[in-house]
Amino acid sequence: LEDRSSGVASGTGAYSASRKLDAWAMNVSQFGRDAEQASAVSAAETAAETAAKKALHEEWEAFSLTGVLPTDELLLGLARLKLAKDKETETLRSAVRLEKRNAETSCEKLRSARRAEAERKEMLRTLHAQAEAVAAKEAEIAEAQAKAEQIEKIVP
Repeated sequence: LEDRSSGVASGTGAYSASRKLDAWAMNVSQFGRDAEQASAVSAAETAAETAAKKALHEEWEAFSLTGVLPTDELLLGLARLKLAKDKETETLRSAVRLEKRNAETSCEKLRSARRAEAERKEMLRTLHAQAEAVAAKEAEIAEAQAKAEQIEKIVP
């Protein structure tokens, strides 16, 4: 009897071990299927993400080249910011061009005023030299007249 009971017990143990082995095999298979499914989902998500990035990039390129506003909300906001920045940049460039023209005009006026001042100074130098020459001639004439008067006084 003991042999039998131990045989039955060992048969029951073998049956129990077989059930555990089957359960373990099912768990391993399920884990493999879950991992495979997760890998497929991850690959699909990566492909979808790559496609979305590509679509966004193409939409931005189309906006950059043609000016057509993007449909994506984020890109639309960025496009509006870029347009506002471009407008502000153009306004600043226009202001700089205007200031440059004003500076060039002011420089030309200054050059013209300096030329006129130099011409005026030259004319004043010429007039001064002429005035000195006239004064010298007048002094010469006065001296000649004084001599003539002295001669007239001497000669009756």
